[in-house]
Amino acid sequence: MEFGRVEQGEIREIDFRLPADGRITRAILPGVPSARPCRFHVGMGKWGRKEWAGPFYQQGTKERDFLTAYAGKLDSIELNATFFSVPGPEDIGKWRQQVQASGNSNFLFFPKVSRTISHIKKLQGCDFLVKMYLEAVAGLGELEGP
Repeated sequence: MEFGRVEQGEIREIDFRLPADGRITRAILPGVPSARPCRFHVGMGKWGRKEWAGPFYQQGTKERDFLTAYAGKLDSIELNATFFSVPGPEDIGKWRQQVQASGNSNFLFFPKVSRTISHIKKLQGCDFLVKMYLEAVAGLGELEGP
């Protein structure tokens, strides 16, 4: 296995079980119940890979339907599109409709902060950009992750 990459034929040979907690971990984390249940979401950083039609998406799935097919299998996505530009309401609405068409009521988008805010402006003098970004991702509504 190459780091971070598994060939399709190797996936069944991998033992995904976690090892038992060590002595120190057991002493530090004695199993105190959480104030609220913890939820885990499984997803990837992209939904639009043509080569996934067949192995991941049903053969013949059109590119325009990739997000719907993706949301039918996984329950979250790291929304990288928001890193490169702030999406308009049309894009947000289209993404929402595609996820809703999948029937997955647990799906969440985890939008990345715009690179203009985080990398170019370095969080300085970007109040207007932050406001634009927050207004845009608020359009995801109940599909916006924490």
